[in-house]
Amino acid sequence: MKALKFAFFLSLLTLVTGPWTVALANEEVGYDDIIQDLQGSTRTSVETPPDPFDTVMIHATVGVVSSRIQIEQSEIGSASAFLNGAEAGFGIDLFSPNWQAEGSARSFNSERIGDKGQVSLKEFDLRIMNTSYLNRHWRLRLGGGLAARYLQLSTPTLGVQRSTTPSSLFASALMVQVTKSLAVGADFSWRSALITETPDRSALNAGLRLDAQF
Repeated sequence: MKALKFAFFLSLLTLVTGPWTVALANEEVGYDDIIQDLQGSTRTSVETPPDPFDTVMIHATVGVVSSRIQIEQSEIGSASAFLNGAEAGFGIDLFSPNWQAEGSARSFNSERIGDKGQVSLKEFDLRIMNTSYLNRHWRLRLGGGLAARYLQLSTPTLGVQRSTTPSSLFASALMVQVTKSLAVGADFSWRSALITETPDRSALNAGLRLDAQF
C-alpha cells in the first residue's frame, strides 16, 4: 500500500513539475537566442567612421580673362589699359562643399597705352571662396585673398620699368553646373595695390571660366 502511494505521488509530481521543466528549458533556449541576437546586432551596428577626405573635391579651372588696369606713372600720368589673357588654376574643398581654397595664374597680352607706352602683365593669386547653392544648378561664389602682380611698362623716355605689386582682391562668380563634375560661369574680381611705390594701382578683372571637379 505504501509502495502504491509512493508511486502515485511520483506520478503526480511528474505531472505537476513536467510542464515547468519544459518551460524552463524553453526559456533557457530563448534566453540564449536573445543574447546571440543582441551580440549580432551589436556587431553589425559598429561601423567604421567615414574618412573626411572622401568628401573633399579637387578643382581645376581654365578660362579667358580681360582686365582694366589703372596706371600712375610720372611720364604718362594717370592712364588705363585693357588687357586680354588666359588663366589656369587649382583648388580644394576645405572639408566642406561650401568653402574652397584656390590658387590661379594669369598671363596677359602686351598692349599699348595710346601713344604713351606699352604694358604687359602676369598675375598670381590665392583666395578663399564661399559657395552658396541657389538651386540645383546655380551657385554664387564670394571671397577674397591676395595677389602678386608683375607689371612691365615701357615708355619712350624711361625705357622698360618692371614692378612687383602685392594686392588685395575681392572676387565673385556665378556658376552653372553643367554635369556632376563640370561647371561654367562668369568670374569678376577687383584688385587694389597694398603699396604706393608702384605704377600698378588697381584692376578690374572679368572672365569666363570652366571648372572641373574630381
